Amino acid sequence: MKILITGICGFVGVVLSLAIIQGLIGMKVASNFDPSARRIAQIVETNTQAGDKLLIQGGGWGGDILIRTGRDGLSIWGTRFLENETDFRRLKELGYNKLVMISESPLLHSLQVTNPGSADRVRQSYSIKRTPFVEEWPVIHRDEDIIIQEIPN
Repeated sequence: MKILITGICGFVGVVLSLAIIQGLIGMKVASNFDPSARRIAQIVETNTQAGDKLLIQGGGWGGDILIRTGRDGLSIWGTRFLENETDFRRLKELGYNKLVMISESPLLHSLQVTNPGSADRVRQSYSIKRTPFVEEWPVIHRDEDIIIQEIPN
């Protein structure tokens, strides 16, 4: 009985270790070899000024786009909270003047699709996080991967 339990625990440990290794490899590939992150950073850098303060939705963990572009900003989950007048006014007082929304990287999406049971997964677009509140804001740049908008006064 002890041998069976030890064998099951060993098998579970190996499976968990392989899953961790797969995740770490995926993170390394996405951060080092994904041309999308560099392209998105270039678009942000070209379409914003060094003094701009950005609200960024999407684009990965840890403010990668902010680090790559040398911009100041805040990562957000979506635009619904901007509909609260107090929150919106406070962000304007703090100097936030651009909204940047980024779709999921094509490379990251393809890594996710290769996971068992994920073949029908749909690439996450920035458009699903947008609310009607921001639809009429002036657009500085828009393509399928990114939208940059001016936050109105």
